[in-house]
Amino acid sequence: MFISKSKYHKKNWTSYEKGKDKSNWAPFLVGGFWFLFNGMLLYGSLYILILLGVVFFVPDSMEILLKAIMTAINGLIIYKGNSLYYKFINSKIERAMIFTDDQDERIKILRREKLRNRVIGTIVSLLFFALIIWGSIYTYENQQIDQYLGEFDRLEVTKHEEKANELFNEILENSSEYSDNQVLDMLNETIIPNQEEVVSRIRKFELDEETRQIHKVYIEAEELELEAFTTIRNGIEQNNSRMVKTGFETFNNAYEKFSEFESLLDSLGE
Repeated sequence: MFISKSKYHKKNWTSYEKGKDKSNWAPFLVGGFWFLFNGMLLYGSLYILILLGVVFFVPDSMEILLKAIMTAINGLIIYKGNSLYYKFINSKIERAMIFTDDQDERIKILRREKLRNRVIGTIVSLLFFALIIWGSIYTYENQQIDQYLGEFDRLEVTKHEEKANELFNEILENSSEYSDNQVLDMLNETIIPNQEEVVSRIRKFELDEETRQIHKVYIEAEELELEAFTTIRNGIEQNNSRMVKTGFETFNNAYEKFSEFESLLDSLGE
């Protein structure tokens, strides 16, 4: 028959017909999925939509509100679950009675619909859990990236990096306007000290193991950039054009490392 545990439900539904709702504690363990397990697809789907909305759209800062919402919803299900199930079963029985006068045929119809709804409910539940697992992985990966980018702000890396690179680009774009001594002063007083700060600070990042492996590539890139600045300075001081050229070649190696780093960071969020 469509109704399982008939003695249990008969007792509760007799109370319901007398205007007294009996609590059902099964949903306490599984929440609104109790609807799906009992073939109540509309209620189950509505519960999942609410749950998805709460999980993905309520910010983490409102965690207490999130827990309060889900507690209230599950509490309502515990209190009203039996009465909702009663109405659901009655509607199925009434539909079967309209469809045929044959008692055996009615039972067959109810059993088929019960099986169909439970299969669909189980599939929907599995899809939901798969979505939650995917969402959890996606959220974790984005949290990793946010944490990583937060380290740049925490240790004020960007401002030193910008000072070094902006001034060096200024030299490259207007090289004819600066003497070697002026270039040396800018390298020694601003560019190299700021680049040294960058390298020093990025070595202090607090990261999980996976992000730390990616960050090593970034450190290598910044260290190559520092080496390039230093080599160019030494080449100018020694009037050694070959050394200056080597410094610019080292820049190319640094840019390749930066590209490798960006690819690895992108893969972290996929």
